[in-house]
Order: sequence, then C-alpha cells, then structure tokens
Amino acid sequence: QLGQSLDLQWSDPIAAKQWLIENQTSTAGQGSPNTLAIKGNLANNRLIITGSLAIDSQDDFNLAIPQPSEYFLARWRNILEKAGITVKNAEISSEIRGHEITNLESEPLAYLVEKVNKNSDNLLAETLLQMLGGVSGLQETLTKLGINSDSYKIGDGSGLSRQNLIKPNTLGQILQLMAEKPDYRRSLAIGGIDGTLTNRFRQTPLEGRLQAKTGTLTGVVALAGYLETADNQPLIFSITVNNSDQPATTLRNGIDEVILLLGQLKRC
Repeated sequence: QLGQSLDLQWSDPIAAKQWLIENQTSTAGQGSPNTLAIKGNLANNRLIITGSLAIDSQDDFNLAIPQPSEYFLARWRNILEKAGITVKNAEISSEIRGHEITNLESEPLAYLVEKVNKNSDNLLAETLLQMLGGVSGLQETLTKLGINSDSYKIGDGSGLSRQNLIKPNTLGQILQLMAEKPDYRRSLAIGGIDGTLTNRFRQTPLEGRLQAKTGTLTGVVALAGYLETADNQPLIFSITVNNSDQPATTLRNGIDEVILLLGQLKRC
C-alpha cells in the first residue's frame, strides 16, 4: 500500500539465510521514479535497502554470495535430503578423508570461463582462482605475460573483496594480450544480447558489437572489453568509477554514454 514498506522476496531461500535485511523502503504513487538502492555490509552480512518504487511495479536485484563455502554446503545438504538421504553432520574440509565414493568430471575450462564472464558467477570465479594455484599462481601467470605486479592487487577470485585493486590501464593491457584468444572473447557478455549486458546497449549502434565484463560493488562500477567503432575498427576500453556516492544505475548510465561516444570514433 502507499507509504508502506515494499514487499521483498528471495528467489533463492538458501541465499536468503546469509543476509540480514534492513528494509527502509516505501511504496510511492503510480508513475513515480524508481529510487531503490542496496548497500551491502559484508562484515556482518547486512543489506540496507532504501528508496521507493511505484505501486504495482517491481524491480529485481542480483546479489553475490557472501559465504560461498557455506552456501555450497547448504545446497548440497538440501539436494541429499530431498533425495531421501539423511545428513547428520556436514562440513567443508580441504583434507581428503575416508574413501572416494564417486567423482564428477567438470565441463571444459572454456565453458566454465564463459559462465563466469557472461553471467558474473562469483562462486565459480573463486573456484577457478584456486585451480590456477590461488593468488600467487595468478600473479605468476600475469608476470609471465609482462603485467607489472605493482599495477594491481588481488584479494580474492570472486571480486567481493575490497582489497582487489587494478589500474584501468592494466586491464587494457590484459585485454590486448587476450584479444586473439577466441575462447576468451566468446566468454564475454555481448551488449544488448546476453549475460550481464542483456539490457545494456540494446537498440543502439553497439548492440551486438561490444563484448565486455561488468564489475560492481557499492560505490564501484566498472566495464572493460572490446567494441567495434563506426568504421569497424577494433577498440579496447576499460572504465572504472570508484568511491562514488551515486546509485549504481546512474554510474552505469554514465559509463554507457562514454562507450557509445567511443563507438562513434572513426580512423583519421
């Protein structure tokens, strides 16, 4: 009803258990602008939801999993119990205990990277980092590629850590090194077509002509990738807005405006 808090619903009940919610929203009149914003505090897994939404309308938010291991464990227990298998105790351990019951063979690496990049799958991204040998393994690979270790800092693989730091120019260097890797290029979301860019650049000159990876934290919005300019020239771009007090929607719109201008460039 008008003036009352919005009705909040989770699509994933297991993920819902990981968050405490402060609902500071209100229902506005028909035709009112959407001013919803979510601020997350990972230290205590608290979500503060503010702003208003017009009556009889809705909005969707995608959220990262703050505790991937615990989330996996809860999902696994849920699957077993639905199959009639009683679970008395469960824990995540890095040690091999007992005898192997069964094993699963994963999809090809190219498929997994595509799932990470197109849909921004944080849980799988963290897993891939461990497969590469953790932070030190990734740093060793980047050094072999000629990337200066002083131009970035890696806190985790999921992208949730505030300790992840990288210069936009360094991202541009990595994109240039990966430009001729077809599996990597295919892994990126396509503007106006799929993944995290399904609803961005739609019905613009860059629809289907831009491949990029998004990045979002509270106060931080980034986009980096490849586009084709007006005269079909390839262009690498990397844009990051950091430490902002503006809503993520405002920051994305600003980045998109810059990229649309880049798409109009022509070779002199």
